[in-house]
Amino acid sequence: MMLLDPFHNHFYTNGVVHILGAGSSLSGSVNNMKKFSCRNLEAYIADHPDLALPQDVQYLRLIDHVASCARCQHVLLDQVADRLGAPLDLQPVDCDACDEDLPAYIDTEYDEGTLAAIKSYPHVWWHLWTCRECASSYQMILALQAAEAAGELPPITFASLLTPQPIIPRFVLQRSVFVRTLVPQFGVMWGGKPTETVIHDDDHADFEVRVSVRQTAGRWAVVVLVDPPVVGHAVVTIGAHVFRAPFDAHGCASLEPIPQELLTSSVGADMVVGVER
Repeated sequence: MMLLDPFHNHFYTNGVVHILGAGSSLSGSVNNMKKFSCRNLEAYIADHPDLALPQDVQYLRLIDHVASCARCQHVLLDQVADRLGAPLDLQPVDCDACDEDLPAYIDTEYDEGTLAAIKSYPHVWWHLWTCRECASSYQMILALQAAEAAGELPPITFASLLTPQPIIPRFVLQRSVFVRTLVPQFGVMWGGKPTETVIHDDDHADFEVRVSVRQTAGRWAVVVLVDPPVVGHAVVTIGAHVFRAPFDAHGCASLEPIPQELLTSSVGADMVVGVER
């Protein structure tokens, strides 16, 4: 299983780190990343009239901006409607549905162009513009395909890129247990003071896994710490809600923001925690 680390010039193959040269099609830098605004999207559209997704990792912050900016979302929808001659019939989809059609979207984009791909798979195009995680996967696939074409990698398949590979089998944290730990007792109320409460600390496979809940000024996060550190993502599922975040070099992943009621309500689904490549 190969995993590109978009924040460094290397990738992993079966746990082995391969360093890429500065001229490699897989190399990239985010040293010049900056905060993006509506003006940046307008400039990007002017340079990319086909409305193709950004292929440079520094533009992931543009994806973040679009995901949170109603104005830019309207701009994109107006632009694509103008190019296709009709508004898109968009049905919001989750990451799993996007992953399912992403290979076909990329193939169509390669063979017939971005507008043809948008017309055939509008939900994929829109989801990529509003989801950093899936946009990063899209960029990774294109970068790996380019590296393969340049002879820098052995042949790869979409399945190996899109199918999560478990590092630690998923385990369940019962709601009755973590809510009892989290909900303040004796009249103490959550406030602006940062707090972090450990709700699980145990061994899983060959790893020590600690799960905690952090609250800072009303913003809630689930923090997963794995020792020894791993290269991959933490995945937390609470009912129909799925949260994913990459581990840093210290084996820590912070999944946020998470609605408070998912963590402190006595009624609801248990928490399922997993670690995947």
